[in-house]
Formats: sequence, C-alpha cells, structure tokens
Amino acid sequence: MSAQGSPPKTEPPREEDRLQFTSSSRSPRTRPRRSVALAFALLIALVSLPVAPAQADVDADDPDCRYPAVPVSSADRILLGYYALGPWPERKLGTNLTWTEDPFRDSYWQNAQHSLMWTLNLLQAELNQDPEDHRYANRLFAIIKDWESTNPRPGAPSSWAWSDHSTARRAIVLVCVNDLLEPSGENETLIKRMLKKHGDTLLEDGFYVKYGNHALDQSIALLEIGRVLDNETFKDKAEDRINEYIGRSVDTQGVMNEQSVYYQYYNFSRYRIAADRLRDLGRTPTGPFDRVALMPNFLAHATLPNGRYEMIGDTHDSAAIIIPGTLAEFAATRGASGPRPDKTVARFNAGYLFARSGWGRAGVRSAADETFFATKWGPAPILHGHHDGMSLTLASWGSRLLIDSGLYRYGSDPFRRYVQGRPAHNIVTVDGAAWNAKAGSGRVIDNTLVSNKYVDLELRAAGYPGVTHNRRITYSRALDYLVVDDRLSSSTPRTYRQVWHLNWDTNPAISGSNVYTRKTRGNVLIAQLLGRPATRIVKGSTSPIQGWTSYRFGQLAKTPAVEAIQKGRSVRYITLLIPASGHPRPVLKSFRAFTGGYQITLKLGGKTETLTVYGKKVSVR
Repeated sequence: MSAQGSPPKTEPPREEDRLQFTSSSRSPRTRPRRSVALAFALLIALVSLPVAPAQADVDADDPDCRYPAVPVSSADRILLGYYALGPWPERKLGTNLTWTEDPFRDSYWQNAQHSLMWTLNLLQAELNQDPEDHRYANRLFAIIKDWESTNPRPGAPSSWAWSDHSTARRAIVLVCVNDLLEPSGENETLIKRMLKKHGDTLLEDGFYVKYGNHALDQSIALLEIGRVLDNETFKDKAEDRINEYIGRSVDTQGVMNEQSVYYQYYNFSRYRIAADRLRDLGRTPTGPFDRVALMPNFLAHATLPNGRYEMIGDTHDSAAIIIPGTLAEFAATRGASGPRPDKTVARFNAGYLFARSGWGRAGVRSAADETFFATKWGPAPILHGHHDGMSLTLASWGSRLLIDSGLYRYGSDPFRRYVQGRPAHNIVTVDGAAWNAKAGSGRVIDNTLVSNKYVDLELRAAGYPGVTHNRRITYSRALDYLVVDDRLSSSTPRTYRQVWHLNWDTNPAISGSNVYTRKTRGNVLIAQLLGRPATRIVKGSTSPIQGWTSYRFGQLAKTPAVEAIQKGRSVRYITLLIPASGHPRPVLKSFRAFTGGYQITLKLGGKTETLTVYGKKVSVR
C-alpha cells in the first residue's frame, strides 16, 4: 500500500500447507536440549517434580533459533545485500545498513529489522556449512557489531531500535548466537556485552510492558539472558513476571485476552516455551499456569469444519495447527486423529460462542461438510481484537460462507482501520454515527439455550450513540438453517445497513431483497423475511471503504459485501440464512412476526418444521 492509502493488488487467497508441531532434522553440530513432545506432555500434565538446574543451552532446532525461510539461500541473499523480512517481499538495501531503512513505509517492518531475527538465516546456514567456511558467521557478527555501534540506548536513530518487542526478540537472537556458535575473543566479548545491556534494559520495570505477547517474550528473553550470564536477578525477575502474567492474560477456561484466534495459538506456543525454559533451570511454572493446558480447547472449537481457523480478530485464513493429544488435533485433522470433542456448542465467558452441526458422522456427513457458526461479545477491543461484537460468521459444505475481515497489517492506515471496524463485520451499521471505541462489544441478554433441536442466543449492544441493537440468533439443528432477528431503535430517524460479507469466490446474485451465492458446491441463501429492505452488493469500494477482506498479511482481496438498507427510528430485520451443498430450494409455508418474536414454517430438503421464538422460549415441531 502506498502512503496515500490506495489498496494493494488484489489476489485470491492461496491454500497453505497444514502446520503442525514437528522437528526438522538435526544438524551434525546440534547438541540435544529439549524434546518438544516431552515438553508438551509435561505442560499438559503439569507434574512438578524436583529437578536439578540443567542450565541447558539452546539447540539448532529450537523454535526461537530458526527463521521461516530457507536458511542457506536466504543467507546467500543477505551476503549480497538483499533482505526478506517476515511476510514482506525481498528488497535490496546493500550491505552497509543505516538502520533507518523503511522500504514499505511500515513500522512493523522496521520493528522486524531491529529484532535481528532475520539474521538467524545466517546462523542456520553457518551450522549447515563446511566447518572451515565461516563467511556466514563473519557476516552475522559484522551485522550485530554494526547494529550495536549505530544504536546506543539512548540515542539510536530509529525509535524501533529499542522498542519493547524488538529488544526482546533481538535478545533471543543473541542467546542463540552465543549457544550455537560459541563465539570467542572479540565476538564473545561483543555478545556478552550486548546480552548484559539487553538484560539490564529488560529488567527495568518501566520498560516491561506488562500485557500481551510482547510481555511474555520480554520475560522469556530475560530468563534466557539470566541463564547465559548466570545472573540470578535476571532469572528471578523473569520467573516472577511469567507466573504473574499467566493469571492476568488467560482465564479459567483457557481463553487468552488478546481477542484473536491466531494469537490464542501464538500465545499458547510461547507459554509452552516459557514453561520449558523454566523447567530447564529447575524452576516450576506455578500459580494459574494450568490454564495454559486448556488453551487448545478454545482453538478446537474456533476451527472450521474444513480444518482452518475462524478469522476472528487479527487472524488470517490459515490452516489450524495440530497440537498432538488435544481436541485441537481432532479439529485440525478433521477427525483423522486426536480425541473427539464431546460438545458441538461451546460458549466461553470471554465472549465467544462456537456451534456446529457435528464433528463428522460416518455415512451421514463428513467432518469438513458440517455447518459451523460463531459470534462474539464482551469487553471493548484490546490488543488484537476488532470492533466485532455480535458479528456472525458461517461455514458449511467445506467453504467459508459469511466471513470475517482478517488482519491486513499493523499500523493505522484507512484499510487497517476498516478491517478492525464495524463495517467489515457481519453486523448492522448506522450511517453518520461513529462507533464508540470504548464501548463493549455487546452482552448476552439471557443464557444461551441449547437443545437437541436448536441453539439460541440473544445479544445487545449500544456502541452507536443513541442507538440500541438487539440481535437474536437461532439455529435449527434438524433443517440446518439460522434465523437472525435484528431490532434497532433510536430517538431520531437513521439509515441502517445490515451487512453480510461473502467469500471471494461466491459470485452472488440478488433476487428482490434476497441474495444467493452461485458456487458449484458450498452456498448460502440470505433471505429477508420482514419488509423489503433495499439490497445491494458492494465489492472493492474505496469511498467509503467496503467489500474487502485480508486473507494474507499485507494483502486485500475484493470480496462481496451484501447491504440490506432500512430507514427509520425503529427498524427490524428477520433474516433467514440457509447453507447448502448446491443451491437451496426452501419453501416458506408461513411466516409471521410479532412483538418479542416470530414464527416460521419452512420446508427444506423434503422436511418441514415450525420454529417459534417468543420471549425467552424457543419451540421446534
């Protein structure tokens, strides 16, 4: 994206390889340190046996000592002055860095540059080359030395040199270099001096950020520096912060407070490493650390039937990660392995409801074809959360049907604000009204009703000034459809837009006030049962921004957004959502709306049922 905020080139999403916890083959120079499987088993069991401090150093397969690239070829490019950091394309910046480079006008790229994580390619290339060939190590130490001389604290030319996260991640890089290359002479002095400087910085209470995954990475870095330098002050402070941080960031159901499915996994993986590091030093993960073992349960229920994560909060379209021995393994493998969940509806106190028709039924419906929907409510967005309270997402027959917005990129350009905001989610927006950023994301009016025939949930939000919004979502288990009852009121006339975001490949069409998608397989019908709201489809609009989805970091795809528009002081939408393998052919036999509810008799797939929703009651016959 340019500095003016024009959209980047549109691309459809690309399928990604399924990720899982595995170890790559060890380098001949690798020294054994940890077993990932054993570490995970210990975390799940949380058995704390007396252990003598091992003071073990990292090995070449340690996740903190690897970078997601092909080490030798990437290292060769670095030798030539080319740099590929994280998700950004490669750029030629030369071999004499100023440490103020900003080729993408992106603060996140600058932060990544100063983290020095990309130099791990040089480290891994050195470990995989002829022991007599040290060109990679020479370049690595030259970069580290140049960074130190250019970026004193205070006085660095870039504000990202000593940011909270770049400092933590860079400290881990220095630990990896120390343990794997065993530097001597000037290089040893350089690394130990920098580790002491980073340790002193991370020790400062004013530098410690106290929240988010940055705080955890700071503590892991301080703990590792304490190990290398045998500094008990560093180790004690890091241990105290890790144990205290767990209680503030993970609730008793194992839900992380960063309000993102992806960051639920990322933080789980970092907690796992933190527990591993503590045990290596003979220290015990204490307090509420047992909550970490519950985190894969949330991930399992937040996984779509096709094995991909729901894109809630800052989450891309990515394959769910296999966490062996947990419910998340079953969800990620679509039932091929792992323990089968015993619930099809999961409500989390942090403000999430995930429901599905099943986990796969032999001879009836494959795991990938089951229907799934999710909604969210709760506190105002923090960290990686969006303004998505009461939004509804839907997947079925192997496809995303009603989608979330994704991450796009960090920062505060117009498109980043869009993917975080109300118009990018499946909710009702109010023209000319600004959503109160400090408002909560809605609350549950009554307890979730769950039976073998239906799932029912009612939410309320008041983030638009002077506007109240009630949304009731009812799912029929037998006929596999949803009804969404939206009621909005204001003291003055308003223009309301009920928005439904469709996947990029759905090819939707309008029929009156209704919309249906036209894929070969995996479709949804959006039928307006009450009134005749003006309906339109917006795709890739820039004024205002609407009809965009970020499936991958830094990229936006033009995607259809269905808007159903009504005006007035009080408006009501009763919307029928029908997922289908092909093209749904429902027969609406009768429908009537009344104050406090509605009744619908629907024939679908050769079956007929009457759904009555009234007050706090639901009946299906």
